[in-house]
Amino acid sequence: MGEAGDSRSTTRHRLVYRVAKLILANTELLCIVRNVSAEGINVEIFGELNLPTDIEIELAGGTRIAIRKIWQRDRSSGFQFLAPIEVEDFLDPPQTYPDKRAIRLRVNERVIIKNAKQFDRALMVDISVRGAKIEALDGLGVGHDVEIVVADLGAHKSNVRWLEDGLAGVLFYQPIRFDRLAMWSARIAAEGRPSDIG
Repeated sequence: MGEAGDSRSTTRHRLVYRVAKLILANTELLCIVRNVSAEGINVEIFGELNLPTDIEIELAGGTRIAIRKIWQRDRSSGFQFLAPIEVEDFLDPPQTYPDKRAIRLRVNERVIIKNAKQFDRALMVDISVRGAKIEALDGLGVGHDVEIVVADLGAHKSNVRWLEDGLAGVLFYQPIRFDRLAMWSARIAAEGRPSDIG
């Protein structure tokens, strides 16, 4: 009786709505986890893209799990975990980062930076719905207001929050809608534009 009960519990699916990202060979894209069991998950992406068989999923806390595609229909896909997981740990993962942050996409995109003193191009190395990490241009300082123009995402008024090792962290005054950023990430993946993953 106990063994049968245990078997049923491992195959029981939990309906969820969790933001995550899929890590492919040379790019990343946002997704929504629709349901989860100890053996696998169902995810939804935001573009027409044939996903590879073996990839990783990263949760909001930074935890990564290896997954294998079992099926894909349009924008929905079913993945199997390579080893069974604890569903509760998946739903409430430990925090890899010291602060709770929005999921960041590693990218390799040229953007335009505008402020009162300059109008220049810079490399953006990651982006989330709340902000981005860019090359620190000369004259850029903590507390400066800038406008970042990203192709297909538009212009975003931002504030420089930190400078370190030639990079600048900026916070958007108006967050990007998740679905908009997710569609953008799917478009980049479909076009084969690489991130800085290495």
